[in-house]
Amino acid sequence: MSSYFEKFPNTFYNFGNEKTPTAFQNIQKYSELIDTYRDNIGTYIEYEIRDGDRPDTVSQMLYGRPDYDWTFFLMNERLREAG
Repeated sequence: MSSYFEKFPNTFYNFGNEKTPTAFQNIQKYSELIDTYRDNIGTYIEYEIRDGDRPDTVSQMLYGRPDYDWTFFLMNERLREAG
């Protein structure tokens, strides 16, 4: 599992109908930074997705390690909105 979020600050959040908030990492902090870089063409590596490609295998090909697959989801606005 990625350690990307481990340094994000905790915030209290109520999940569902819980009455007591739970300390949870505030993953919303990345949003503004990602939006700044997403529109800069210099931040991208062009890659054509082929049949059978998975995020972890593409991450291995591009970055030399499979655990950077989360970067594809951060930079793709449709995936971010859909969760």
